[in-house]
Formats: sequence, C-alpha cells, structure tokens
Amino acid sequence: MPGLGSGEVDGRGAAQAGADRAGDHVGLSLMTDVLVRVVLPDRPGALGAVASRIGSVGGDVVFIDILERSNGVVVDEIGVVLADAALVELMVGEVHEVDGAAVEAVRPVTSAAVDPRTELLAAATGLVRQQRAEDVLAFLVDAARAGFGAEHVAVAPSPEHHNAPDVAVAKLDAVGADLVVVRRHPVLRQRERTRLAELAELADHRWRELAARPAAS
Repeated sequence: MPGLGSGEVDGRGAAQAGADRAGDHVGLSLMTDVLVRVVLPDRPGALGAVASRIGSVGGDVVFIDILERSNGVVVDEIGVVLADAALVELMVGEVHEVDGAAVEAVRPVTSAAVDPRTELLAAATGLVRQQRAEDVLAFLVDAARAGFGAEHVAVAPSPEHHNAPDVAVAKLDAVGADLVVVRRHPVLRQRERTRLAELAELADHRWRELAARPAAS
C-alpha cells in the first residue's frame, strides 16, 4: 500500500508512438520516485527485460510487487528511483520496447521502496491502538484512502455493493457493513483487493473487541 504523491500518470495506450505527451505527466516535475505499473506476458525473461530497459535510462529498481497473474499475463508494480523526473518519458518509451509490455500507469510516491506488507503491519498496529469502536472505523477509512490512493472510501451498510474494476468491497461482518474503496485508475488488482480484505478483517476484529466492552461509568 504505497503512500501516493499528489499526481498520477495514465500510461494506457502508450505503446503507440507518441501516445505519452509531456503534458500527461502532471505532478512529476519535482519528484524522482515513481511506481511503474506494467502489464507484460507471463514468460521467463519478460520482467528482466523490463528491468533492463529501466536501468538503461539510469533508473534504479528498488521494489517489485506482483499484483495479478492470470491467463498468461502478469501485472507488476515496480518501484523506481530516477535521477531526474524528466527521465520518466524516456523510461516509459524504453519499457514499451519490450515485446508485449505496456505501461498501465506511472505514479509519484514518497518512497519507491515502501513494502506494502510493512505498511499493512503499520496499519494493523494503528488499529490495535484505537480505544473506541467508532475510532477504529475512522482509522480504517483514513488508512485505506492513504494506502491505496483511493478517490473515495466509505463504510456503508451491506449488501448494496459489488466489486468492479474501479471498486473494491471488503466485508465488515461484526460491524454489519462493507468497506467500499473506489479508485478509477489504475484499476484495483487482485493483490490489492486481498490486502484490503486483510485490513478490513483486522479492523472488524478490533471493532468487535471494543464494542463488547462495558460502557464506562
């Protein structure tokens, strides 16, 4: 659940010549750490070829997360540190030179080396520290918004919600509600949905504990 910066770059269609224009890279002028989401064939050497292309422009690959793998296609999130934000365009073009590879998105982050598992642990610690049931839900919403770069997060009554490419729903059984996360781009991948469900399960457990406590006299 990498901490997102203020901007996001749409890499869709960039495999076509000239598809990535300088004006598309909003928010990248002063940053050098990016998450590059790449869709590529699930075959030996494909990821290595992408990493090599990133290295060819001086990019330092510091993190790789496999977000989805099915039907001969894999979606990887690659943390990259660049010497200059102006190299983003060149890097995207180099990745597209790999047969079958396409950049889904390039997003600025505070640190490209953040491990989502570490952030999940930090969120779990924060949940345990909450001392009121209502604070657990407020913390959960904030953690989901920050950790997934979501446009909208809410705890809403079940069962009105359904998973879609831009919507992830995680059950809060004890609360009797759903955690609903909306992010239109890039789409929410399976690994992210799994992490969201794990975070919701932890919050649900803590909420149950606090709700069962006798009210203070």
